[in-house]
Amino acid sequence: MHTLLDGLRSRDETKREPLTAGIQDPSWDFEFGGLRFFVSLFAPFYPATHSRWSGDASTMFVLLQPERGFRRFGVSSHLHKRKRLSKLIHARFARHGKHYDLELNTSSPKALRYVKPIKTAGAPIRWWELPVLVDVQRTER
Repeated sequence: MHTLLDGLRSRDETKREPLTAGIQDPSWDFEFGGLRFFVSLFAPFYPATHSRWSGDASTMFVLLQPERGFRRFGVSSHLHKRKRLSKLIHARFARHGKHYDLELNTSSPKALRYVKPIKTAGAPIRWWELPVLVDVQRTER
Protein backbone atom coordinates (compact mmCIF):
# COMPACT_ATOMS: atom_id res chain seq x y z
CA MET A 1 0.00 0.00 0.00
CA HIS A 2 2.78 2.39 0.93
CA THR A 3 4.57 1.78 -2.38
CA LEU A 4 1.38 2.23 -4.42
CA LEU A 5 0.21 5.42 -2.73
CA ASP A 6 3.72 6.91 -2.57
CA GLY A 7 4.10 6.20 -6.30
CA LEU A 8 0.82 7.91 -7.10
CA ARG A 9 1.68 10.86 -4.85
CA SER A 10 5.06 11.29 -6.58
CA ARG A 11 3.19 11.86 -9.86
CA ASP A 12 0.67 14.31 -8.45
CA GLU A 13 1.51 17.86 -9.44
CA THR A 14 -1.13 19.29 -7.09
CA LYS A 15 0.41 17.90 -3.89
CA ARG A 16 3.90 18.67 -2.65
CA GLU A 17 4.01 17.49 0.97
CA PRO A 18 4.98 13.90 1.76
CA LEU A 19 2.32 11.18 1.67
CA THR A 20 2.65 10.62 5.40
CA ALA A 21 2.26 14.26 6.48
CA GLY A 22 -0.52 14.26 9.09
CA ILE A 23 -1.41 10.62 8.36
CA GLN A 24 -2.45 9.86 11.94
CA ASP A 25 -4.85 12.79 12.07
CA PRO A 26 -8.49 11.58 12.01
CA SER A 27 -9.28 13.88 9.07
CA TRP A 28 -6.37 12.66 6.87
CA ASP A 29 -7.29 11.25 3.46
CA PHE A 30 -5.13 10.18 0.55
CA GLU A 31 -5.17 13.03 -1.95
CA PHE A 32 -4.49 12.89 -5.67
CA GLY A 33 -5.23 15.44 -8.38
CA GLY A 34 -6.88 17.74 -5.86
CA LEU A 35 -9.38 15.07 -4.76
CA ARG A 36 -9.56 13.23 -1.44
CA PHE A 37 -9.94 9.43 -1.47
CA PHE A 38 -10.67 6.63 0.95
CA VAL A 39 -8.54 3.61 -0.03
CA SER A 40 -9.46 -0.04 0.57
CA LEU A 41 -7.37 -3.14 -0.05
CA PHE A 42 -9.25 -6.35 -0.98
CA ALA A 43 -7.19 -9.53 -1.16
CA PRO A 44 -7.39 -13.34 -1.21
CA PHE A 45 -5.27 -13.66 1.94
CA TYR A 46 -8.24 -12.45 3.98
CA PRO A 47 -10.63 -15.26 4.98
CA ALA A 48 -13.96 -15.48 3.15
CA THR A 49 -15.70 -14.19 6.29
CA HIS A 50 -13.64 -10.98 6.26
CA SER A 51 -15.08 -7.73 4.88
CA ARG A 52 -11.92 -7.30 2.76
CA TRP A 53 -11.86 -10.74 1.14
CA SER A 54 -11.46 -10.20 -2.61
CA GLY A 55 -13.86 -12.99 -3.53
CA ASP A 56 -11.32 -14.89 -5.63
CA ALA A 57 -8.13 -16.75 -4.72
CA SER A 58 -6.18 -15.11 -7.55
CA THR A 59 -7.48 -11.55 -7.32
CA MET A 60 -6.37 -8.57 -5.28
CA PHE A 61 -7.50 -5.02 -5.87
CA VAL A 62 -7.25 -1.56 -4.37
CA LEU A 63 -10.32 0.64 -4.44
CA LEU A 64 -9.96 4.42 -4.39
CA GLN A 65 -13.30 5.88 -3.38
CA PRO A 66 -13.69 9.67 -3.77
CA GLU A 67 -14.50 11.17 -0.38
CA ARG A 68 -17.15 13.39 -1.95
CA GLY A 69 -19.19 10.25 -2.70
CA PHE A 70 -19.41 9.52 1.02
CA ARG A 71 -20.55 13.07 1.74
CA ARG A 72 -23.06 12.91 -1.11
CA PHE A 73 -24.77 9.96 0.56
CA GLY A 74 -24.43 11.30 4.09
CA VAL A 75 -21.66 8.89 5.13
CA SER A 76 -19.09 11.13 6.74
CA SER A 77 -17.29 11.03 10.07
CA HIS A 78 -18.25 14.69 10.39
CA LEU A 79 -21.97 13.89 10.50
CA HIS A 80 -23.87 12.81 13.60
CA LYS A 81 -25.56 9.88 11.85
CA ARG A 82 -22.19 8.26 11.00
CA LYS A 83 -22.12 6.00 14.09
CA ARG A 84 -25.69 4.87 13.45
CA LEU A 85 -24.85 4.06 9.81
CA SER A 86 -21.75 2.14 10.89
CA LYS A 87 -23.84 0.05 13.29
CA LEU A 88 -26.32 -0.75 10.50
CA ILE A 89 -23.45 -1.78 8.20
CA HIS A 90 -21.99 -3.93 11.00
CA ALA A 91 -25.34 -5.69 11.46
CA ARG A 92 -25.72 -6.28 7.72
CA PHE A 93 -22.25 -7.85 7.48
CA ALA A 94 -23.02 -10.03 10.53
CA ARG A 95 -26.26 -11.30 8.94
CA HIS A 96 -24.15 -12.56 6.02
CA GLY A 97 -21.52 -14.18 8.25
CA LYS A 98 -18.89 -11.51 7.61
CA HIS A 99 -16.90 -9.59 10.17
CA TYR A 100 -16.95 -5.77 10.17
CA ASP A 101 -14.70 -4.18 12.78
CA LEU A 102 -16.98 -1.48 14.17
CA GLU A 103 -14.36 -0.10 16.57
CA LEU A 104 -11.69 0.27 13.87
CA ASN A 105 -14.16 1.82 11.45
CA THR A 106 -15.52 4.43 13.83
CA SER A 107 -12.76 5.51 16.16
CA SER A 108 -9.37 5.29 14.50
CA PRO A 109 -7.54 7.42 11.94
CA LYS A 110 -8.74 6.58 8.42
CA ALA A 111 -5.27 5.45 7.32
CA LEU A 112 -5.56 2.47 9.70
CA ARG A 113 -8.66 1.35 7.78
CA TYR A 114 -6.90 1.11 4.39
CA VAL A 115 -5.31 -2.30 5.11
CA LYS A 116 -7.21 -4.21 7.76
CA PRO A 117 -5.80 -6.88 10.07
CA ILE A 118 -6.49 -10.46 9.02
CA LYS A 119 -7.72 -11.50 12.46
CA THR A 120 -10.76 -9.94 14.07
CA ALA A 121 -8.97 -8.44 17.06
CA GLY A 122 -5.65 -7.99 15.29
CA ALA A 123 -3.52 -4.91 15.75
CA PRO A 124 -4.15 -2.17 13.18
CA ILE A 125 -1.71 -2.24 10.27
CA ARG A 126 0.47 0.86 10.08
CA TRP A 127 1.24 0.35 6.38
CA TRP A 128 2.91 3.76 6.03
CA GLU A 129 5.71 2.59 8.35
CA LEU A 130 6.66 -0.21 5.97
CA PRO A 131 9.43 0.58 3.48
CA VAL A 132 8.59 1.77 -0.02
CA LEU A 133 9.63 -0.90 -2.50
CA VAL A 134 11.73 0.47 -5.32
CA ASP A 135 11.70 -0.88 -8.87
CA VAL A 136 15.40 -1.07 -9.66
CA GLN A 137 14.67 -1.46 -13.38
CA ARG A 138 12.94 1.91 -13.64
CA THR A 139 15.26 4.84 -14.18
CA GLU A 140 12.76 7.62 -14.89
CA ARG A 141 10.17 9.20 -12.65
